[in-house]
Amino acid sequence: MPDIDVNKLGDYGIIKDLDADHLPPNAWTDGENVRFRHGHVARIPGEQVVYDGASVAPYWVLPIQTASTLQLLYGGLTAAASFDGTSHTTRTRSVGGAYSASADLLWNGGVFNGIPIINNGSDVPQFWATIGSGTLADLTNWPSTHRAQILVPFGSFMVALNLTISSVEYPHRVLWSHSADPGTIPSSWDITDATKDAGERDVTDVNSGIIVGAKELAGQLFIYKGQAVWSMRYIGGQEIFGFRQVFNSFGAINNHCIVEVPRTTGRGRSTGRPPEHFVATGDDLVIHDGTSVRSIIDKKWQQYLQTALDGDNWNRSFVVTNSKEDEIWFCFPEQGQSSCSRVIIWNYEDDTISTRELPGFSYGIETFIDDEGNIGQAWADDSDSWNTDGTIWNDSVFNANTRGVLMCAPAATDFVQVDATSQFQGNDYSSYVERSGIALIGYDRQGQPQIDYNSIKLVTRVWPKVVSDASVTVKVLAQEGPESPIVYSAGFTFTPGIGQRFVDIDPPLAGRLLGIRFESNSGTSWELHGYKYDIELLGEF
Repeated sequence: MPDIDVNKLGDYGIIKDLDADHLPPNAWTDGENVRFRHGHVARIPGEQVVYDGASVAPYWVLPIQTASTLQLLYGGLTAAASFDGTSHTTRTRSVGGAYSASADLLWNGGVFNGIPIINNGSDVPQFWATIGSGTLADLTNWPSTHRAQILVPFGSFMVALNLTISSVEYPHRVLWSHSADPGTIPSSWDITDATKDAGERDVTDVNSGIIVGAKELAGQLFIYKGQAVWSMRYIGGQEIFGFRQVFNSFGAINNHCIVEVPRTTGRGRSTGRPPEHFVATGDDLVIHDGTSVRSIIDKKWQQYLQTALDGDNWNRSFVVTNSKEDEIWFCFPEQGQSSCSRVIIWNYEDDTISTRELPGFSYGIETFIDDEGNIGQAWADDSDSWNTDGTIWNDSVFNANTRGVLMCAPAATDFVQVDATSQFQGNDYSSYVERSGIALIGYDRQGQPQIDYNSIKLVTRVWPKVVSDASVTVKVLAQEGPESPIVYSAGFTFTPGIGQRFVDIDPPLAGRLLGIRFESNSGTSWELHGYKYDIELLGEF
């Protein structure tokens, strides 16, 4: 009776491109609410509501780090507010009335020369002159007849893209300000003033769609259209900036679907990667360094993405980095959903894919936030003892915090910290990982898998290598052939904490191709390090 050992279960993640019977034994064909890390499969942590009492329903948020504090500036559809770790304060402009943001475009912008400047595409851009006090105000020196879909800091310049001027749309237009001294906002956007550096340019490949986003990488501003990418680079002289098209085979969904790939792991090691952008294109997830581009999902994942994205609200998708776990999350609305309900997770250290549920979020950021939901907590405010405190020592001014992911939940007027706690906002959730199409019957002396597609195999016992304080359910799968339906056994409970070593499959399950599924519906974490199963070869029938 052969016993088949399968280990290194985090090496490949979930693969949908190849037929299941052609995959390595330690690859997976399906899963939900799991991640792959350090060679293992792990149940992904849940989420918790934090920062109760938001002044407005938060659709977008910008973290602002000063020498002594961390502020969260957040925007709703008609108002804006801030949170300082203790209280929420409305920051809507005192002159100019309510805002006219939309759930599709959201806000954008950033911190320029230490000054927050934000924009929603409908109103004059806003700036916060004194962080921590006062209100936002219309951006000084901004041309009153102009509106911009996108506004980004770029060196000593602010850059506005996809413009409307005097109610006339210029969706391919790029406008840059005069250069600003440190600590100041631009003094002019006047392109007719020869004494200023302000200027404009149209990126005119109109067949590639309109400008939808822009983000800096390695000293260049990459401008994203629906089906092309341009670079904008400072060259000085009369032209100030040079432009060139770098890709015409892909673009971005929107400005919030572009993020820089971290170049260090969550444990502080260099990844050895060049500066790269991760981009959600609408039918693919890609990375590029400005010269070459690579898809990080396979064809079946691409097909899944194309069919899963909601046809009306796909442009509400966004991406967020979870650098503590070496991950980038692509968050999107599934069919029938108006806000993001699903995540495809890419681990950039191991190059694996997994998925997670995501109930009703509009935007996410990575910021300094500890496991109890505190932001910007100073050393003196950390009450945990030296022996039990697991947070980072001397981490800038936020030396009692690690980095975490914060999501905006506007329907509930909440902020939610994800990848924290063992429940989804107080409720247990299901997690599972599954592999079908296994024809493995053993290994040769060199450790290479021995595959037998013809003989019928009878599974009698499974030996899970699980680390958990609670039970997991084990199911065995069987098929007569690659195109045959999958038959599942009953679920068998495995509880490692009581010394249980195996589960007997009674009655045994037989098939030419086998499979296995590990799942849990409890609020307890678990890790799967490997498994072994006992089979009997029944011959060919």
